[in-house]
Amino acid sequence: MDAVFLKLLNMSITASYVILAILLVRLLLRKAPKKYSYLLWSAAAFRLCCPVSFSSVFSLFRLKFFDMTSAQQTGSAVLQYIPEQASFMAQPEVTVGIPAANAVIRSALPTAEQPSSINTLQTLVFLASCIWIIGVFALLMWAAVSYVRLRFKMDTAVLLEGDVYQSDQVRSPFILGFIRPKIYIPFGLDEGALRYVLAHERCHLKRLDHLIRPFAFLLLTLHWFNPLCWLAFYLMVRDMEMSCDETVLSGEGDICADYSTVLLSFAANRRFPSPGPLAFGESGVKSRIKNALKWKRPKIWVTLLAAC
Repeated sequence: MDAVFLKLLNMSITASYVILAILLVRLLLRKAPKKYSYLLWSAAAFRLCCPVSFSSVFSLFRLKFFDMTSAQQTGSAVLQYIPEQASFMAQPEVTVGIPAANAVIRSALPTAEQPSSINTLQTLVFLASCIWIIGVFALLMWAAVSYVRLRFKMDTAVLLEGDVYQSDQVRSPFILGFIRPKIYIPFGLDEGALRYVLAHERCHLKRLDHLIRPFAFLLLTLHWFNPLCWLAFYLMVRDMEMSCDETVLSGEGDICADYSTVLLSFAANRRFPSPGPLAFGESGVKSRIKNALKWKRPKIWVTLLAAC
């Protein structure tokens, strides 16, 4: 278990640098369509689940700020900041890829008089591994229980059309299910609101967002100890929602005010708890309303620049 935790920790360190880079790029893409910001998170997802590093002239780690010489294993494509045998070293060789920080970290690490004995670092790694696995099981249980409870509540939902169901237990539209997902909406939506809602939710289904979000939550569960992963998950979901909003807004005329009113009506309905992490519900309504109200069809040069 210690070896698995260390492998995951190494991937999490690499992903942290990528997440910080994405946060910077997102600032430059504020005026661009949100689908480009949403697409950026795939780079973080790759680093969170793939231990292999690929050499590239455009790599983030080619910047002078980084030095991955110590982390790069000889003949291997894996970046290893904390070696699996670090617990047994008299002087642990640990790096974070930033020369200025390496010396400080190494001086703070405990040493062992006999490398073969159980030292303080080995004990710390074992305790950290135990805490990590407990956190993983706790998040998985929370997600599973939330999903089952929501499934049970939706047993009374009434079929409206196709894959769309209405329920008095729904405060705002959401998608539930993986193989054959269904759209659940509250009762009483007028024709205009229903059209906007279904256009938004079917945009999610078309892009397979109902599978992407659970996968992102699974990565978050594995890397729950990394606060940057929580921030990345929150912003990814917000970019996901805004990009669908913009798709709906671009498909019709000037509906920004009407669309924002529909979003506001869902935010005001707080009678029922929101769906769990595996159900695909509306989120970040305040920021979405602001984005919808100021949305304008992007100019060609802005779109091309964002794509580049």
